[in-house]
Amino acid sequence: MGDFLAGLDGRVGVNVMAYVGHCAIRRFVMGEAASERAATDYEIVAMQQLLTHTTYRSLGLLLTMLFREPALLRRICENRSLIADCVEELVRLEHATSLVGRLCTRDTELGGVSLSAGTVVLVSLAAANHDPARWDDPDRFDVDRPLIPNIAFGWGFHRCVGVHLARMELRVALEALLDRLPDLGPDPRVPLAAISGLMFRAPEHVRAIWTAAA
Repeated sequence: MGDFLAGLDGRVGVNVMAYVGHCAIRRFVMGEAASERAATDYEIVAMQQLLTHTTYRSLGLLLTMLFREPALLRRICENRSLIADCVEELVRLEHATSLVGRLCTRDTELGGVSLSAGTVVLVSLAAANHDPARWDDPDRFDVDRPLIPNIAFGWGFHRCVGVHLARMELRVALEALLDRLPDLGPDPRVPLAAISGLMFRAPEHVRAIWTAAA
């Protein structure tokens, strides 16, 4: 992988290795510290999938939810300060990854069900984030609801290391779309897409229209 990055220099006209610098990605790929090993191709591909698959799915989910709520979309166009709350409500209501596997490390009981050490448990983050005991009307997309922490990105030792990057990507992407695509909205000639998927959630498509620049 190091040879691949170095070989990009001539093809893209920039010093890729200098650009990558001493960031965490370089350390991960190259295994530069004495105590580290270089990542395998499998690990690199898996990391790339985590960084890209969740991003495009989440952006599709965000646009679909806003297209379903035209009044809210107009509010956000007029008041960009709502974007952060919109992103937070999106990851609570419709996160790109709704199920995660966990290993039970000791005998325990959860919700009246006995679990033995070594049991693999499939945890529904979506169910937790729709808990009516924690959120009023939890199935409604409401950017004005009080901000209550959710577990869309996991919790504790298993919290996603890219949580801040993911939120930033969605905020920046929506800002850019609203800036570059005036009057962005759903294509009225096509029904709004359904959102599907058990473990990985995404809309079937995102068909949109906007006003062309003069």
